[in-house]
Amino acid sequence: DESGRKMSKSLGNVIEPSWVTDKLSADILRLWATSQDFTTDMMIGQKIIDVQKKLYVKIRTISRFIIGLLGDFSPSDATPSLSLLDRMQLIRLEEFNREIDSYYRDFKFSRINATLTSSISEFSSFYFDIVKDRIYADAKDSSSRQAACFVAYLTFHSMVRAIAPIMPHLVEEIYAFCPVISDSKEQADSFFSHPSWLRNVSTFYSKDDEAIYASTWKHFLELRSSINTISAKARKDSVIGSSLDVIVKLHLPENHELYSLLDQLENSLETLADLCIISEIELVKEPPTGAYSGECSGATFIVESAEKAAKTKCDRCWKYNADSSTHLCSRCASIVL
Repeated sequence: DESGRKMSKSLGNVIEPSWVTDKLSADILRLWATSQDFTTDMMIGQKIIDVQKKLYVKIRTISRFIIGLLGDFSPSDATPSLSLLDRMQLIRLEEFNREIDSYYRDFKFSRINATLTSSISEFSSFYFDIVKDRIYADAKDSSSRQAACFVAYLTFHSMVRAIAPIMPHLVEEIYAFCPVISDSKEQADSFFSHPSWLRNVSTFYSKDDEAIYASTWKHFLELRSSINTISAKARKDSVIGSSLDVIVKLHLPENHELYSLLDQLENSLETLADLCIISEIELVKEPPTGAYSGECSGATFIVESAEKAAKTKCDRCWKYNADSSTHLCSRCASIVL
């Protein structure tokens, strides 16, 4: 059992596989099997099963989100123009593909389970959290939204194939609602009628992108994490509400690594703010100080309330960058008006 004791009727700690399949699902039982190291004694218990149930629910949740996103998407569409964030996600996805492929080939099922747990949480809390604004607020046929759909499709394509040998019932359910996830042009009765494996996505980014991912990108991730930490403190003190209530004043020393990242970003500061899911980032000449200031790898910043800075909130996307007369930002105004 989960305490390391041998299962015995006299101890009352026996858990029948049928109990898991009847109360939860066969997929969760299969997930549990992959979470265990089969070279040693395998443990099972309510708490261990609950961990796998949470992973199953997490996979279902992100699947529902992506299926809704891909409702009008066709994989035959030409590759859209990908932003730096999109290309960084594809580099991370290629890492995921290589790890999953290697673990399946070596029968390291517990590693597959651990990789699914960490990667799916990362995809959900990072890339998909950032591009929600593009998906919901950009024009339906805009290149930025099409790029987000394309990357979401590739991510889902890999995710479904990673879980297919473990959770076939869930994959069949996904296929019933999202047939484009199959590589076949014709919809079949089953996803497994046209089996295919993980796709190589390295053709969608360059060696220069890989260099950015290996160096400059990590500085951005550290800065984003630091801003989130200080923002959480300000939110706890009721200085701000959501992350879009935040504006950041940022000071970068001369020749700081983030300057090279800004050079790669179109509308650099605005895009950097989008990546941090805040309303605005302003570069300042002197290091800012205050109750909600922070430092990260030589960069210093301060978190302030956009509302207290007399910024106008867009009624459509909720960013504090709107025209005071229309209460719409320039992007939303071009779509609505």
